[in-house]
Amino acid sequence: MQRSERARRSPARRRTRHACAAAAVLVLAAAAAAGAHSRSISYSSWDVDAAGARVRVRITALDLSLLRLAGDASEADAAARYAAQHLVLERDGRPCTASEAPRALPASEGWRVLEWRVDCPSGGRTVRSDLLLDVAPSHLHFARVRGPDGAVAERVLTAEEPAWQLEGAERAEPAQGGSFGRYLLLGVEHIVSGWDHLAFAAALLLLARTLREVATLVTAFTLAHSVTLALAVLGLVRPDAAAVESLIGFSIALVAAENAWLLAGRDRAVP
Repeated sequence: MQRSERARRSPARRRTRHACAAAAVLVLAAAAAAGAHSRSISYSSWDVDAAGARVRVRITALDLSLLRLAGDASEADAAARYAAQHLVLERDGRPCTASEAPRALPASEGWRVLEWRVDCPSGGRTVRSDLLLDVAPSHLHFARVRGPDGAVAERVLTAEEPAWQLEGAERAEPAQGGSFGRYLLLGVEHIVSGWDHLAFAAALLLLARTLREVATLVTAFTLAHSVTLALAVLGLVRPDAAAVESLIGFSIALVAAENAWLLAGRDRAVP
């Protein structure tokens, strides 16, 4: 009698141990990813004409603090000089010179906006950026170029692809083309390289019992993540980054706890 009772409880105990182990792994994965979820990002706009370009750059104050630019000059002047040295317009492989000293402009809280003009005659011009790569190797720089005809093109510059050729036969892509594919690839890399995404998705999939539930959960996660990213990019929502990072870890731990409860054979309605 006691032996049969033990045999009956044994599978449930094993399931509980396995569920607790999975929950622990997921929580640890979330903790490891908490600091890596946010990616350092900066932006630039280039009004290009036949003689050169006017450049305006936007960088977060937090990212600039990593550079420890303080010295004899003010923070704004040091940041402006740094930006002009690490974000350049080249012609035939040589950096063009600034015709105006870089200066800081009024900016919203937490941001620094810097502007200058570059003399660079048309023909073989390239935008090159190594902004913040020495302190944040995964930094992304979003460059936006407006040509003399008013046409606008955009490009994401990274450590792997730091240059964008604007003119010449070997130009990387057409003025209006390629952006969607690049942003799509960037989004895929963002999800696949984020352990928090993978941990949360794995925790959700453990709850699914059929292929239909798997499809529903994955689709809902993708749509929800896309909506929140769109709201943030458009500036409609400006959540505190530290709070978001904490909630990401908490949400993964919560789903892991739900898995532990359900895989132990307990009531599905309680979670």
